Amino acid sequence: MDADSYLTKDVVKKLLPLFNEPDVMAVTPAVKIRPSGNLIKETQRVEYLMILFSRRLLSFIDSVPVTPGPFSMFRKEIFAKICGFSEDNLVEDQEIALRMQANHFKIRSSVLADVYTEPPETFRELITQRVRWQRGGLRNYWDYRWLMHPKYGDFGMYFVPLNFATITAFFVVLGLMIYTTIFSPYYVKYVWLETVGLGFSFFSLLWILVALATTAFVYIAVRSFKDEKVKLRYVLSFVVIYWYLMLCYNVLTIWKELRKEEKKW
Repeated sequence: MDADSYLTKDVVKKLLPLFNEPDVMAVTPAVKIRPSGNLIKETQRVEYLMILFSRRLLSFIDSVPVTPGPFSMFRKEIFAKICGFSEDNLVEDQEIALRMQANHFKIRSSVLADVYTEPPETFRELITQRVRWQRGGLRNYWDYRWLMHPKYGDFGMYFVPLNFATITAFFVVLGLMIYTTIFSPYYVKYVWLETVGLGFSFFSLLWILVALATTAFVYIAVRSFKDEKVKLRYVLSFVVIYWYLMLCYNVLTIWKELRKEEKKW
């Protein structure tokens, strides 16, 4: 249980039934954020609901990749089976989940057992948290890259490769944006005429389709939680802001890794 998180009623009763299979070694709760009206918190609230929705889908293909700090439950025997947990890790709740996947154990995810956590309140705190998550995640997936194999099922064949593909695609897109900014004609860079149709291209159409698909997915994810009343403006702010958030923490992550900065919380 994390120090910045708190339970709702009957969480244990809602989590225990998910241990109905003997090879299920961990169960994760529905980690959420309380409504606040604060833009930074509300944007994270949308993100947490989207992650929870995604984790529910991943549970169907035995590909849950993390056992979050806020009240994930484990069978006691799992620690003996996989030799405890890593203390020298920036995101130990992810590493232990990867180790369970590597040993063919299952993780289930609940959408009924609500546990609320306190998110960062400022942009600086948020970036610090996400850089830590990203640095730890990159190292974990690199250490477990050998999981990309058919014997690890859908997790090995789809989820792990997708993580590497996502990071690669992000930096490819970023590189194309930088290249376009530097080498585009002056009227594109300074007047932005191309964005209103004079230079409409396949990439413009692709960007629009991706933006619409992302917005639709986030909206469906949020709407699937009937008790969570999220205003549309926060859904849209998440879609718009999250790209720039990713830009910040991905670039900072690579910068810190290249400089071999000491890993710390």
